[in-house]
Amino acid sequence: GLGIASATLNAILNRAPESPFGKIPAFEPAADERRVDALLELASTKSPELREMEHRLDAARRLENSAALEFAPDFMVGAEYEFGMAGDVWRAMAGITLPLWFSPKKAGRREAESMVRAADLMLQEKRNEVRLSVHELHYRLKTAMRLVKLYQDDVLPRADKVLRASEADYEAGRAEFLNVIDAQRSLLSFRLAHERAKVDYQQRLAELE
Repeated sequence: GLGIASATLNAILNRAPESPFGKIPAFEPAADERRVDALLELASTKSPELREMEHRLDAARRLENSAALEFAPDFMVGAEYEFGMAGDVWRAMAGITLPLWFSPKKAGRREAESMVRAADLMLQEKRNEVRLSVHELHYRLKTAMRLVKLYQDDVLPRADKVLRASEADYEAGRAEFLNVIDAQRSLLSFRLAHERAKVDYQQRLAELE
């Protein structure tokens, strides 16, 4: 029963089984305050998957730069001194060393370039996935919010009026007691659906966050 459920929940929370629970705060959906553009900006800066992909791309670019340096020429500047009969002579020297284009170096550079392209494509794909997830979850959140408000503002008040009217008709002898039972059953069913809609809203909110 309820006592077992309370004890189980207290055990999950690492509390004494008989610990009381506080009053549940009033539920009020707030999806209207969550703008899609703000959520997209937040996801683009805080998503762990995007951060991982960006680090991979940076590492691939560093590897590409290292491979490119192997093909860069080396410049040399120097001077030499000679002693001769005509006097001392200084000679300036300059030179350049060009790397040999061995196939292993070419293959390493092409591999590094391929890694950069692959990492960049993976990053773009992950960004698109994150943006799509934000749009989908925001839509589901707003849909759940509208359903909660529909039950709260329209369905439940109507069902309650039907129940009150059925009770009044029964007391006045204009209707059978079965009508009251049906109205009560309908109201309870709508209340249960309302609670399920609130749970669904909270789940969608948790997924989005």
